Amino acid sequence: MSRIDRLPLPEIDRPLIFVGGKGGVGKTTVAAAIALLFARRDPEKRVLLLSTDPAHSVSDALAAGPHAGPALPPNLLVEELDSASLFAAFRARHREGIRQIALRGTFLDDEDLAGFIDLGMPGLDELAALQAIAERSARGDLARLIVDTAPTGHTLRLLELPDVLDRWRDALDALMEKHRVMARMFRGRRVADEADALLSELEELLAAIRKLFRDDRKVAFLPVMVPDPLALWETRRLLCSLAGIGIFVPLVILNRVIPGTPACSWCHERQQRDLVWAEKAAVELRAALVGRPLPLLTVPLQAVEPRGLHELSAMASVLSGDARGQAPDSAPQRPPSLPPEAGEGEVGGPRNAPPKLLARALDEARLVLVCGKGGVGKTTIAAALALVLPRGAAGRAGQGRTLLFSTDPAHSISDALALPVGEQPTEVYPGLDAVEVDAAARFQTFRKLYADEVHGFFTSLFSADGLDASVDRVAMEHLIDLSPPGLDEIMALTDLVDHLRANTYRRIVVDTAPTGHFLRLLELPELIRDWSRGFFELFLKYRQVFRVPKVKEFLVSLSRGIRELQKTLTDPAACVVLPVAIPTQLSFAETERLCARLRTAGLAVRGGVLNHYRASAEPGCDLCAAAVSRSAAFRKAYQSVLPAGAVWHGVEECLEPPVGVDALTRIGEIILAREITQ
Repeated sequence: MSRIDRLPLPEIDRPLIFVGGKGGVGKTTVAAAIALLFARRDPEKRVLLLSTDPAHSVSDALAAGPHAGPALPPNLLVEELDSASLFAAFRARHREGIRQIALRGTFLDDEDLAGFIDLGMPGLDELAALQAIAERSARGDLARLIVDTAPTGHTLRLLELPDVLDRWRDALDALMEKHRVMARMFRGRRVADEADALLSELEELLAAIRKLFRDDRKVAFLPVMVPDPLALWETRRLLCSLAGIGIFVPLVILNRVIPGTPACSWCHERQQRDLVWAEKAAVELRAALVGRPLPLLTVPLQAVEPRGLHELSAMASVLSGDARGQAPDSAPQRPPSLPPEAGEGEVGGPRNAPPKLLARALDEARLVLVCGKGGVGKTTIAAALALVLPRGAAGRAGQGRTLLFSTDPAHSISDALALPVGEQPTEVYPGLDAVEVDAAARFQTFRKLYADEVHGFFTSLFSADGLDASVDRVAMEHLIDLSPPGLDEIMALTDLVDHLRANTYRRIVVDTAPTGHFLRLLELPELIRDWSRGFFELFLKYRQVFRVPKVKEFLVSLSRGIRELQKTLTDPAACVVLPVAIPTQLSFAETERLCARLRTAGLAVRGGVLNHYRASAEPGCDLCAAAVSRSAAFRKAYQSVLPAGAVWHGVEECLEPPVGVDALTRIGEIILAREITQ
């Protein structure tokens, strides 16, 4: 793998460019800087920077920094995708078509179908994003579309969505087949209507996306990573998946590498570590692509957070090779628009806050949800706490164990622990089990159960009379493919519910998906309850006709489990939500929105973890001095987003990546030992 120090614009120049990778590696800032580069290189050509991440950060990245800076180029457009609105418009446009298809293909009536039409489509965010990408790529007024993607797991769901849409289209097509047969038998012909319009739009969308994704001249994916093991291993898995999909990857961007000759011992040690992981990346990423040459673009760590047009323009210059870094501002970078009281008092909260308040709340809770923006260290913090919390439960017979549970589609628990973790709870340390649930596999198991029971029902119903009900059978088998968005994700939660019911563990620590998808997951229980209620009503209404006892039993158990989970989530004594943040404006803005949503949802936030902060610097090092100033400003700012009495616990930035049981245990002990008091 060759090293390059500037972005080869002619080689990556495509009408559609995805920028993606693990959360927190700098996807948004890199995407914004690349969009600025193209917009300024060709002022007559329009460039669109599009965010498909449910927790958008593009507007935060482009917001005014400490300098007024240059104006946004007039040919650069910015859009943060509103998936819910786009999906609602799609559903409203085709509601009649869906209704007609289902009425023609099943024994269901208008009343039965009403709820399924309102709920039933897979992958709401991904479907809306995919359609938006297809539509904007087809526009004649855009020269380039730069997509700032969600973190890896959900980006791969987006790129693999054409296969899901294939199944959905096949389901609708199967439901239409009975109508086609009857129309040919009794009328000799069939007039196209809204149902055909829906199928036609899906066909066109699938054809357009597949043609676009498979054309190396039109699409490229730029993975972004940082020099640490978790980012490397996730990037390696991402490259393997992209190769399977057939999407062209021209290079990998290695972000935030210590530049030049370090001015202090801390930066020197960090630089040596960066070089080690850069070399490992060169070897392992080449192996992931079976030896195909893949340049590695090294981007230096900036003294100032690349936020606002001034800083993003400087980063664009770095990417293009016009500059290799920037000096820090004379004044520390501070978050704007904070309430006046945010900077008052100690970071640990009010001076009369009880000591070790968070440690006590965590020890008493049955469920601990570790959440936050991608890349802030959720997995590290979740694993660290899971390792040390069992000690607080010592002596409670049968109740002393802890389970570390991941709901992130791009699991990293095994990477963080440097131990194998599978789909079944595995002991990784005395008193601690860990599990990474395959949500997609859980959903496929449910789909097979449903299909087998429908097939068996129709076989037994018609075999005695020798009748052929294959059309009706296929139609009802495909009804499950009109399941609501996120049903596969909720399947992962069924495992969580099972563990809560079994009472095997004293507590469960959950490593959640990044903010946008974590918040969507919190909304899923209500959606799934409505969806399962719709099925129950069908089972009751047609109990003499349509019998699927195992599916019914599964949905009854799921519905009860969802109620139990909701009760646990909103019980402040049983569930504690722990936001994790870092001292940057993008993290601050997202954490502020996250905490507001958590309060609205009725979830208890007893404290947070401020990760990667710097408390001191050696004289003469501009990089470290800027990091310390930034940390001081944000330590005070973050206190304003927590409820009264809640406190932040701090973890200083480590020179070595905190991987493995020993390193994570030390971090867990630090978190539980003290609040931030600097």
